[in-house]
Amino acid sequence: DPLASYALYRVAVNAEQFFDFEKAVTNYRAFYNRFGTKPTPPELTKMIAGFSYQEQGKKALSNVGVLLRDLQKYREAAKAFETYLKTFPGDANADKVQWEAMKAWQKAKDRKKQFAAIETYIKKYGSSSNNDNVFIGLDILADYARKNQSEKKAKKALLRIRDEYVRRGIEKGSV
Repeated sequence: DPLASYALYRVAVNAEQFFDFEKAVTNYRAFYNRFGTKPTPPELTKMIAGFSYQEQGKKALSNVGVLLRDLQKYREAAKAFETYLKTFPGDANADKVQWEAMKAWQKAKDRKKQFAAIETYIKKYGSSSNNDNVFIGLDILADYARKNQSEKKAKKALLRIRDEYVRRGIEKGSV
């Protein structure tokens, strides 16, 4: 039935609205896995205007990450955010999703993946994105180096922050 996909998506939305977050995650995942990247059948578009498998797939996958994060399943949340980034790399919200993945790895206490997510954020979105997140990420790396690595690595991390300020043309003493 062409309405089965719509019904599955609505089950997920309703579960979320009624605070059954585990059921919402299960059904959002099911929708994404089965329909999220496929073209929407024309007969479904005729029946339900504005319903698109790919758009609802994006929302479903994003919602999975957010709900898992809120359920404190940080490792699973980070993986959901990373799947979103791999599936929809050109999405307008990709920088925000990358940052959410970094925060989820941070809460999962997986330093290696957290630091990789910071580096990915800086590399992919650092020149066109929020300066604050770039400097927050660099500060996280420098703080770790100061506390857990050699003085040489700490100095290198701090110089990287300074160089980034210079590269961006940020004046000394500015916010």
